[in-house]
Amino acid sequence: MRAPSSGLRLLPPTFIAALCLFVASASALAGSGGVCFDTCSNTLRQPQFNDTQSYNGSLPSRSRLIPQCVSQLHIKSLYLCADLHCDLTHRVAGLSNVNHTCQAYMNTSLPPFEIVAGYSDEEIAGLRRLTKAEGSNSSTVLNEVVLPADAYYQIWFDSLESVEYTYGNHYRYGFYVIVFWFIVVAIGLGSRLISAIGNLQKQEWDSRKSSSILHWSALWLKRYITVPATFGYRCSQNLGWCTIPPRIQSLTIFTFVATNVFFCVHGYWIFSGHMYWPQKYHLVWRYVADRTGIISFANFPIIWLFGMRNNLLMWLTGWDFGTYNNFHRWVARVSTLQAVIHSVGYVVLVFDDGDWNYWMSYWHQMWWIEGWFATVGMCALLFASVFWMRRKQYELFLILHILLSILVLITMLG
Repeated sequence: MRAPSSGLRLLPPTFIAALCLFVASASALAGSGGVCFDTCSNTLRQPQFNDTQSYNGSLPSRSRLIPQCVSQLHIKSLYLCADLHCDLTHRVAGLSNVNHTCQAYMNTSLPPFEIVAGYSDEEIAGLRRLTKAEGSNSSTVLNEVVLPADAYYQIWFDSLESVEYTYGNHYRYGFYVIVFWFIVVAIGLGSRLISAIGNLQKQEWDSRKSSSILHWSALWLKRYITVPATFGYRCSQNLGWCTIPPRIQSLTIFTFVATNVFFCVHGYWIFSGHMYWPQKYHLVWRYVADRTGIISFANFPIIWLFGMRNNLLMWLTGWDFGTYNNFHRWVARVSTLQAVIHSVGYVVLVFDDGDWNYWMSYWHQMWWIEGWFATVGMCALLFASVFWMRRKQYELFLILHILLSILVLITMLG
């Protein structure tokens, strides 16, 4: 049997999307110097060291690089902090990255690490310790080498660890929802092979009045899992404005929904006093909004693949278009709900940071407008795809489906 050519064109984008999410998970983690070096950098970022002149130019990024690349007090403080808290590998990697930035944007290089070699343990112990109140205030002026206080260093370390852990899970779980369907397809392919081998062995050994274990396995799957209705006696039943698929499809859909729920609620590190989002509920909303947005986007290649009438997966598993169409609709429903939670989360965050005028200011930013068009488009697609619309107004359903899908695709990619 010849595989449909359109399916061959659909699989590579799905693999590419999964790979991109996997690569993105790595980029979401800490920098090359690890959490310890990033912690040292962040504890020293806000205070002003008075051994450099302020920058009066038009490039804000350059003003932030002056203390990092030029201030001897800042550099020595960073070197000592990294020496105290980081191992050699992370310290070298972090300083190498900073040095590359200084060379590229400030046309200067960091001094050698040996400039702090003369500090004795007693001198290091006697250095001023920067508190959270001082280190978080840009008006703090320092005229000496400092080190972050233990409590200040720890809260920054925990904050960065929380971000690394949580955002790492964001992208990992987004990758896993795609892997889920490849596992389902692999099971379908295995089931088809078992059924085919069992039928061949049944034909061969029918005269001997005995059957192989593969034949009985295939028969059991067909009798109790793949063929029966989820409820009642009809394989696929209409229920109001929806349909109830066969048992195997219902089990697969339930597992998929449960997996997505787990991925959306698990894998957060929440605590009060976070350096980026100090209030706990603010932190929860930010993490949940990002998690649901990433997983919703990760579900898109599957929605697209399962919605096509001809694809390689139908040929591999032997499942008909109706099966994949049921999967298509349920992945779309889950993805839409995740997109709504994502959008609601950011509305809460925006109003928490400001008033109505602040909310309206976001409507001048293209990414915000595109996000809302995508979410509203997905909701409209969901409502336009109910069973009654598909059955009674198919032409209207098809036109709306195409137009809204184009809108969602453009705004999501934008």
